[in-house]
Amino acid sequence: MAHLASILNIQETLFTTNQVPSEADSKVIEVKLAQLREERSRLAARLAETEATIAHLKAIQHPIRYIPDDVLGRIFEYATPWCFGDGTERDSFPPIPLKLDAPWTLSHVCRNWRAVCLSLPQLWSAFWVLWGEPGTTEWVERLDTLYPRSEPLLLRLYADYISEACLPTLLESAHRWRCIRLHIDWNMNSDDDVVLHDCLFPHLTHLALRQTGRNREFPKIVAPCLQNLELVDAWIPYRCLLPWDQITQYKSTNTDHDLIGLMKNLEEIVIEDNSTFCRWHNLDTRNVVSMNSVRRLEYTDTNTDDDEEIGHGSCYTKLFTHYQFTSLRTLVITDAFPEGAGFAFTLPSVIELSLSFQKPYTIRGILYATPNMQSLHLRVESDAQIWLMNYTHPALQQRPPVAHLRQLRHLLLTLMEGPPLVVFALGRAITDLKVDYELPLETVSFYSGILGEEKTRAPKSQWVKNLQEEIPDDVDVWTARGIQVQYHYNVQHRFAE
Repeated sequence: MAHLASILNIQETLFTTNQVPSEADSKVIEVKLAQLREERSRLAARLAETEATIAHLKAIQHPIRYIPDDVLGRIFEYATPWCFGDGTERDSFPPIPLKLDAPWTLSHVCRNWRAVCLSLPQLWSAFWVLWGEPGTTEWVERLDTLYPRSEPLLLRLYADYISEACLPTLLESAHRWRCIRLHIDWNMNSDDDVVLHDCLFPHLTHLALRQTGRNREFPKIVAPCLQNLELVDAWIPYRCLLPWDQITQYKSTNTDHDLIGLMKNLEEIVIEDNSTFCRWHNLDTRNVVSMNSVRRLEYTDTNTDDDEEIGHGSCYTKLFTHYQFTSLRTLVITDAFPEGAGFAFTLPSVIELSLSFQKPYTIRGILYATPNMQSLHLRVESDAQIWLMNYTHPALQQRPPVAHLRQLRHLLLTLMEGPPLVVFALGRAITDLKVDYELPLETVSFYSGILGEEKTRAPKSQWVKNLQEEIPDDVDVWTARGIQVQYHYNVQHRFAE
């Protein structure tokens, strides 16, 4: 401490003992402390200034500045994935616009980002309009901004709950509509029936239409390019004049099945019912309607009420008896509680069948109705798959339902997460189909379906290993008999369209 004592002109003993400093020493110490504190403040300010300068210089060297505009534009496209979308499915549109998000936020970062955003009309060509009252100016202003930014592209709109009074303003851009999901809320007290009178939609290819409010006469819609139609909550008589003969793809969402017969040139039908209201009651099975162009039909009933009065099996019988699908190739059915006793029809043209259900005995009628099937996909819980492949009636000596499919070549199984599945028994049932019942199986494919969070699920290698360890002997038998075994991890099965 001698050097400190010399520099500060203080007795050295004050540093090495507990001696009380003199009055003179105390004054010297106070002066020095004040000087050191002031110097420390200057150093802190200098350090802060230095850190700020470093941050500014590092920002200038940030890698984002070196990204070419074309790459930056591609990043912006992935930040607005709906610009890659097509059609009128809800999830293909931007989120509900309760607040501004991409691409609006991207265009407010800096001048260069704004210039890139404005140079990409695809970022602005799909949007969601939530516009109820005519006095709302926010959406008018936003549309006035979107229209020029999206030029020259055609538009994809989700116009949700548009009041009748706001419809004329929206229709000003009808000449640019390519796909629109339109929910119109008609005014119960209005006598104006000409809001859409002979309105021309020259480029419209996809239309999803829902009408609420007064069930009114709907003018004729002129859309020479329209081929894809979805009707939501519609019923007979349907007061809407659409170019029915142009429609090749149709989706029915809680809509009367009678409307299918209006579209004679359909190639693909998707039916989604999620209510207990039977949309097929009015189908007249004595009046057969030929639908000779339909190649694919998907039916989904998400109603979880196990109500025998609903009688889903009767629904299928009415649907496939009233409509004759002579060219139907692919049939997809998702139904929690079908009624097995009601499948009184046959579909000899079907060669691809996908079934998703809970109770296996209720679905066996579909298998008997599709005798020429070549590819069968089963997505069920627990051991229902096994029941369809190895259940026999001891007294009647019946074959298992799947064993009746004498042309079955491809068996595809989605192993659901949830109740445990006896994989060993499943493997034995498949082996019996090939060995005992001599089905011409060529491939057996296992699907995991879309799994949960990556951090909580087993990796693909472990999933495949677990399966193979349960059925090692069966896999050997399949391979020896020419059957290919395939594993599809974190993949949802779907027959190609």
